[in-house]
Amino acid sequence: MQMLPIITPSRAVQPAVILSLDIVIPCFNEERRLDIDALLSALDATPGLRLICVDDGSSDATLSVLQRLAAAASGRVRVLPLSRNQGKSEAVRQGLLQACTGPDAAQLVGYWDADLSTPLDAIEDFRRVMIRLPEVQMVFGSRRALLGHRIRRSAMRRIISRICATLAGAAIGLSVGDSQCGAKLMRNSDDLRAALARPFDSGWLFDVELFARLSNRLATPREAFFELPLTQWHEVAGSKVTSRAVLSSGLLMLRLIGRNRLAPSRPHGRAA
Repeated sequence: MQMLPIITPSRAVQPAVILSLDIVIPCFNEERRLDIDALLSALDATPGLRLICVDDGSSDATLSVLQRLAAAASGRVRVLPLSRNQGKSEAVRQGLLQACTGPDAAQLVGYWDADLSTPLDAIEDFRRVMIRLPEVQMVFGSRRALLGHRIRRSAMRRIISRICATLAGAAIGLSVGDSQCGAKLMRNSDDLRAALARPFDSGWLFDVELFARLSNRLATPREAFFELPLTQWHEVAGSKVTSRAVLSSGLLMLRLIGRNRLAPSRPHGRAA
């Protein structure tokens, strides 16, 4: 009699290479929106992941919530409290500087919006790109409404995103589909640390300025940036970005672009 083969349940295949990663989460008055259970679940599900939660001088109980998260996370969450509100760009920069330095600095560093509009399970998709393509220095999420993708955002958000992407393209000389998605991952490199050495000048559009600073230091910027379409993104109520902030940041970015265009050309690899 012919013996049938024994079929055993398949197991999820873990990647052969695990790059450690620190994700910065900037927080300002997020007491009611922070999803502690989702953050703890992401830490359990993602090998090598640590979080750096920056409290940007919140006036509510955000800092206490973050401290409770850190106490429950077995050393995988660091809380960085800023003495006063300095804005998202500086909160992200301070968190990234902490992530990039020290004897246990992660190989990959990035930042994620505190409202988790981009689900945290996308982090693994970002890391896979970095493992597969060693020339890539930054992976950033793209909220393109492709067939089958669960991207839910308002018409106004889409218009603002298109304007920002146009500014990003002018700043770095590359076609960018979505510069403002709050999910980005970068290699912890000398170039990144140099790009973070001084505060950003462009307010809410600091992402674009970060692109420009990195691009100015890289020999092949076209290969260094990877735009990854997200499978899921949802708009969360309570955004602190106002139309005035968008307009002000846009004017600041136009000034920066003009300054870069008028400046003498310099070879890649020099500080911006």
